[in-house]
Amino acid sequence: MESLCRSSGVDVLNPLERQFRRRLALLFAAFAGFALILVGRLVYWQVIPRTSTEIGLTQDQESAPFSRPQRGAIRDRNGELLAVEIAEYEISAAPSWIKDAEGVAKKLAPFLTQPWEIIYNKISDQKAPYALLAQGVPLETGLAIEKLKLNSIQAELKPRRVYPLGTMASHVLGFVNAEGRAFYGVEEQYDQVLRGQPGVGGKRNVINPHRFVRPRNGSEIYLTIDRTIQSVAERELQATIFEHRAAAGSVVVLDPRTGAILAMASWPAYDPNNYAASSPERFANPVLSAQYEPGSVIKVMTMAAGLEEGVISPDSTYEDAGSIRIANFVVWNWDRKAHGTTTMTEMMQHSLNVGAVHVVFLLGPERFYRYLDAFGFARPTGIDLAGEIAGSVRNPNTPNWSQIDLATNSFGQGMAATPLQVTMAMAAVANGGVLFQPYIVDRVVDADGNILETRPQPRQRVISERVAHEVTRMLMKVVSGGVHQAEVKGYRMAGKTGTSQIPVLGGYDPDWNITSFAGYGPADDPQFVILVKVDKPRAGLGSDVAAPAFQRIAEQLLTYMQIPPDNVRLAKW
Repeated sequence: MESLCRSSGVDVLNPLERQFRRRLALLFAAFAGFALILVGRLVYWQVIPRTSTEIGLTQDQESAPFSRPQRGAIRDRNGELLAVEIAEYEISAAPSWIKDAEGVAKKLAPFLTQPWEIIYNKISDQKAPYALLAQGVPLETGLAIEKLKLNSIQAELKPRRVYPLGTMASHVLGFVNAEGRAFYGVEEQYDQVLRGQPGVGGKRNVINPHRFVRPRNGSEIYLTIDRTIQSVAERELQATIFEHRAAAGSVVVLDPRTGAILAMASWPAYDPNNYAASSPERFANPVLSAQYEPGSVIKVMTMAAGLEEGVISPDSTYEDAGSIRIANFVVWNWDRKAHGTTTMTEMMQHSLNVGAVHVVFLLGPERFYRYLDAFGFARPTGIDLAGEIAGSVRNPNTPNWSQIDLATNSFGQGMAATPLQVTMAMAAVANGGVLFQPYIVDRVVDADGNILETRPQPRQRVISERVAHEVTRMLMKVVSGGVHQAEVKGYRMAGKTGTSQIPVLGGYDPDWNITSFAGYGPADDPQFVILVKVDKPRAGLGSDVAAPAFQRIAEQLLTYMQIPPDNVRLAKW
């Protein structure tokens, strides 16, 4: 039968063979259809004239790097520009592809502001695969070079981050390197917000020429920093450091009613436009990443705890013998003098260590360390900046803790805090007893104009309003009755000095100290808190070094913020 069928010319297929041939035909048809679409698109783009709309879209996609978003600017609270991205070009050549080096050099010379001979020397070596001709070429010039359409010349867009005010607020801002990576400060903390989202495409697609996603530019960030206040803080800090031949220092200015940072200055600073010229040790922000023993400023917190717990009153007295023995240690007043019967207010005026120890022993360790924790010590403040550390406080749960730790902690030795922690603790007293979380970003404006504002965040009430006012009255007497260097004519100021030793291996440095002054004003309605910290001045205490700087800054702030004198304002309490 099989032979008969073949000889008669009839081709009989079984069902499996027929199914295979049908599938093969369908597959061939699909490939043919795809080829027709491909050819059609090629004809469309290369033969059929395009409309002006299509031409504009294509040019828009293929001009400048459309897939890269622009990094958002950083501004101060009033819109002053602090950081911005500019577009520059890098011009390079492939000498091995250049046939007329002299002609190319003469075409480029007017744009690169170089003699054509210099350019010629760079591109005339036929064996060289690459030659860098210029960097930092302005945007307009780079675009003009692109229009020359020199096949052997590459004009590559290189965005660069620029800081118009140079070193101002450098520790707050941080910087962006040549590769676009953000380091330190706001640049690092808000990198994802600032950098935006890249687009998709940038070159037409043969199959779907209109498939393109535009990039989304980064958001603009407005800081709580006020450029004018920042300038005042930096100027007065540098003047103080140079006058006293100190090693370094910091100033913090904030609004105690909200926790908003108005100025944050440290010296030595660096220029983020040229960060490579500075030592990397300068990049971290000392206000939140460098701890120190704050010294007698902590007596404010010790006093507040004693008043809140009712173990003392402003007029309570103790017998000041000039020193007190604790186990094998002796704690002395800074002046090594006995002051006899002394009130708590007088103790604060004279900044007596023995009096602080008296208060802390009445409180006991459990209550004292509870208040130190409530004031925000030994834990980060939560500020929206990169690099914050927690500081440290020894307490009864710490190995090898003893009564001498309790005594020295009462006047700010044997513990470590950042300048920001000290400033926020003082602000809690200034605003009536509430500890706020500090913040540096006022608002974020995205590419569509939507605004996200930061709301002040009170963390907890530390002391009652009554006790806060009592402490403020005592601090007013500290200024008016002792630290006249911090007085501002026409205004009542409140504040406290600090002069602390610097720990070294096996004890404290015998030659150097850290001086500080933390204060606020006007005392009955504080609009600002200022901390001035000066490291290793040649000579002097907090009242001699830091308090005058506080006075000069406060005086300028009162004028700038248009705060009327006390005899014009209606006092709040």
